Amino acid sequence: MPLTAFVETSARLEAEAPGQGPLVAITWQVIRSAAVVAFAAVPVHALMTWRARRGEPGAGAEDGSDCLTSHR
Repeated sequence: MPLTAFVETSARLEAEAPGQGPLVAITWQVIRSAAVVAFAAVPVHALMTWRARRGEPGAGAEDGSDCLTSHR
């Protein structure tokens, strides 16, 4: 999904923004930047979650548990 947002906003930025003023160009640039951050964050989050569930040191809670799935 983030890659699609980046590609679509890039195409729209080239086609629509020049005629609409600097505020619109800045808005599209912010959306493109957010898409890049999301694109990078998804695999990083998946890797961190995977490592935490495996119980590797330094990958989550000290006891290797995942705070999102532990029920006490």
